[in-house]
Amino acid sequence: MSSVRRFLRRHLRGAVGGALFAAVLACAALAPWIVPHPPGEQQLLGRLRPPAWAARGDRAHLLGTDHLGRDLASRILFGARTSLLIAGSGVMVAGLVGVTLGIVAGYRGGAADLVLMRLVDVVLAFPALLLAIALLAAFRPSAASVVGVLTVTGWVTYCRIVRGQILVLKQEDFVVAVHALGGTDRRLVIHHLLPNLVPVILVIATIQLAQFILAESALSFLGLGVPPAVPSWGGMINEGRDYIWNAWWIETFPGLAIVWTVSGIGLLGDWLRDLIDPRLRV
Repeated sequence: MSSVRRFLRRHLRGAVGGALFAAVLACAALAPWIVPHPPGEQQLLGRLRPPAWAARGDRAHLLGTDHLGRDLASRILFGARTSLLIAGSGVMVAGLVGVTLGIVAGYRGGAADLVLMRLVDVVLAFPALLLAIALLAAFRPSAASVVGVLTVTGWVTYCRIVRGQILVLKQEDFVVAVHALGGTDRRLVIHHLLPNLVPVILVIATIQLAQFILAESALSFLGLGVPPAVPSWGGMINEGRDYIWNAWWIETFPGLAIVWTVSGIGLLGDWLRDLIDPRLRV
């Protein structure tokens, strides 16, 4: 028990953030087996039921029902799958594109660096959410469209920061040593530069995952995200705004799910950054 207490004192943020995020991942993964009702099942005679512990609440609907009689708890659990799938896919694609282009810009330099940095400046000149709205207005709402837009707005962060890190690492002695020993550029990048970039990439990815969850929720709230038939936290908040005074739970519980998830990811990301980067432990 003493060792557990010592671990929790030293890694409290990681423990709390990991527990919060693990709970969301577990709920999303197990949603098809643990939901009390199908998320799209409508029961108009049971619409706007309050949570089970409130007056007029029904124990069959723990968090109540929405304006169409759909079980709110089931839709929140399936909404977690939607948010995590879209945000996670966006982070992976944006990271792959941004890290690759950042390495090219920083390592090759010259015209490639100039063109890529000007492209980054152009993308950064537009507010990310405004750019996402403008792009999505031209496409049919779908998960693939949202992932594509998040990639367009998100790769620049990786590219710019990775480029800067590469410019610093190129001056290190181990790079000169690899070249002196006849190492190829590919070997240098894959086996020596990339491992040194992992802490930076990990920090960006965790921060961006939370940002993408918020962005997906905002786009779904505006009707530009996933189709209305797909459970989404932002879409649920949008549906509940007309009932805020007499059915507060329709907006409140999806909002709390977003806060829970983003807070867990933020705490976990801070802990991982401190744990992986030895410079922060000096």
